[in-house]
Amino acid sequence: MKRAIPLSHNIKKELQNILSAVDHSSIIVITNSLGKITYVNDQFCEISKHNRADLLGQNLRIIKSGHHSDRFFTELWTTISSGHIWKGEIKNRAQDGSFYWTSNTITPSINADGYSIEYVSIQFDISEKKILEDNLNKLKIELHQVTSEREIRELYLSTLSHDLKTPLSIAKISAEIIQKKYTDTDTEKIKNLSTKITNNINRVDLLITGLLDANRSRGQINFPLEFVELDMNNVVLETLENLKTIYGDRFSLETNGNLIGYWSLLGIKRILENLTTNAIKYGDADSPVVVKIKGNENNLILSVQNQGNPISEMDQRIIFDYLQRSTSAESGNQNGWGLGLSIVKGMTEAHGGSIRVFSYAGKDGTTFALTLPKDSRPFTKDKEIQSPNLIMASEGDNYLRLFRHMPEIQVLLSGPLHIFEFVNEAYMDTFGFNPIGMSVRDLGPARENYISIFDEVYSTGIPRTIMKNPIIIGGATRYLNQTFVPRKNYSGNIIGILTISSEVPLN
Repeated sequence: MKRAIPLSHNIKKELQNILSAVDHSSIIVITNSLGKITYVNDQFCEISKHNRADLLGQNLRIIKSGHHSDRFFTELWTTISSGHIWKGEIKNRAQDGSFYWTSNTITPSINADGYSIEYVSIQFDISEKKILEDNLNKLKIELHQVTSEREIRELYLSTLSHDLKTPLSIAKISAEIIQKKYTDTDTEKIKNLSTKITNNINRVDLLITGLLDANRSRGQINFPLEFVELDMNNVVLETLENLKTIYGDRFSLETNGNLIGYWSLLGIKRILENLTTNAIKYGDADSPVVVKIKGNENNLILSVQNQGNPISEMDQRIIFDYLQRSTSAESGNQNGWGLGLSIVKGMTEAHGGSIRVFSYAGKDGTTFALTLPKDSRPFTKDKEIQSPNLIMASEGDNYLRLFRHMPEIQVLLSGPLHIFEFVNEAYMDTFGFNPIGMSVRDLGPARENYISIFDEVYSTGIPRTIMKNPIIIGGATRYLNQTFVPRKNYSGNIIGILTISSEVPLN
């Protein structure tokens, strides 16, 4: 690290001559030891869009963008105040709210006593370079995603012939047996074989429909759902009765409360079929699959529980993603393409609801729990609210992949109830649990102060920033700089909130 040397009067004059020579090609700002601006050239005024008179005497924080952490500036000032030269790139904010990047060399001016008395910063505009870098990084991420997804598609679609061939073969053989072996008097046997034909043709239909629905989700197309008044108890009973044809008497149903509401009959059946089929596949063969329905004035909770090996925390993070399968599914050689739960999530969110998973070793087993509004019609017509997966259409999975590993704490909240849709690894490392599917209100009184902030941002569409916000984590008080930004869909409607938090280091 280079160290500046004290400047004599002559050297100072020479420096002024040098500054004059580079004045037309560089951005120059000089501050005193406290960071107050004492000199700016025309290029600085032009790029910052400030008048010179407004800048002189102001702290350099006047152009601070908020992009860099407090630690970044602490290290910068520690370097130059100790007499060393600092070089680096800084994102700044112009007076009109626009942002620009500069490459900076900051040189301290040291007096005879060895103290820094002023700082000379020579800068170059690198905004276009940063834009190109950002675009290149986005392209790299998109290329990686496309390449990875193509490989996954090829891997899973290579099993298509097998997955379709099995039920079609059963149906074909059953039909041939009817034609060749049985007469009109063998009514019961013909009926049983006909049932096999119907069931297996239905399996093929479900496989194909699953692919179409998953592609709708990837293509940001709403599921074609028709919402009518339903008795959820009757819908679930009918669905389970049909499933008994395939799986036998494996199901237990528990109900409580008012179960009348407006939902999609097709959508609810698809959700329940996928969840119960998974519960049968991956659960204990000797234990029942328990379906529970509980209704109150505004919402309905539908859950499916099975016993068996728990789903790992890592798998819980990706289990609803497109073409993702849990390690237990892979190791157990279970058929499937990793579409079912992504469809369940899309269908649930198309109803304006949310889904989360709880999985523990022991008696509690694994439970998938949906929370649905009693009336799902406003979430698709009046408010034009789509699935949160679809709302992020401009960024899609790229957005989540990009921020999953960022050091800042990233959270995506969905809807007016502020449901956790996404948290990154920094959140998990800091708070130690997975809140996906939960509402902020579920976190208890300790987070009560956030609700009013989220309500305000959601209703007004105006971002909020809180500096050094104290929060209790693990019994200790920590301080976070937090920004809350409204999320909007293509129609311009607010559909959630993005929060970005960075911890303030204690001095």
